[in-house]
Amino acid sequence: MHPGSSRLHVGHLKDSVIRRRTCMDRRRLHSVSQHEALGSAHRGSGAGRDIESRVLAPGELAELVDRIAERATDPYTTADLLLQRALGRSSV
Repeated sequence: MHPGSSRLHVGHLKDSVIRRRTCMDRRRLHSVSQHEALGSAHRGSGAGRDIESRVLAPGELAELVDRIAERATDPYTTADLLLQRALGRSSV
């Protein structure tokens, strides 16, 4: 093994872990922000926090989850659309 190569490898692994954690933290922040925004929209409307009764038609959540599972859409796009609907700006 080349002298110093193990040190370079360890540095690369640390950078990789940091990038992965940053990506996971970004996703978590995105998710929490949307959750809080939807909660605020519900509290402001007096409809409570139940997104299914406030924003979705009966059975619509299951349909959206199926579309995500089929990879027809992704959870972040779907969450953005739900947020827009909750805020009265769009429809899903």
